[in-house]
Amino acid sequence: MLVLAFLAVLAPASASQAVEPAADPPTHEITWSHESPSKVQRFVIFLSPTSGSLDEARQVDVGKPGGSNSSTAQFFSAHVPVGLDEYVAIAAIGKNGLRSSLSEWRQPQPTQPGQPLVIEP
Repeated sequence: MLVLAFLAVLAPASASQAVEPAADPPTHEITWSHESPSKVQRFVIFLSPTSGSLDEARQVDVGKPGGSNSSTAQFFSAHVPVGLDEYVAIAAIGKNGLRSSLSEWRQPQPTQPGQPLVIEP
């Protein structure tokens, strides 16, 4: 069984992206952890205007980025366009091709420009 702990930190990728056209959400860094990364083929990030709605979600396949280890999990991150009105969830795709359960849906909270947007687990 794949277990995904959702620890997302959303932060602007660069200061130059602080002001962008309304049609394009700013790119943010999303960070998460997984307890059994050797069983994971890739990760998919789901972004939806409604919490829990896979029907409305757009999917961003971020592959399996390089991660950093802790004593109990490996941490990963990817840069993804995220609107402030969108909810974020992450799933792992196992080497067997099956998708894990989704992490909890979270929504970023607005902050001042240049300040990280933090989603608490």
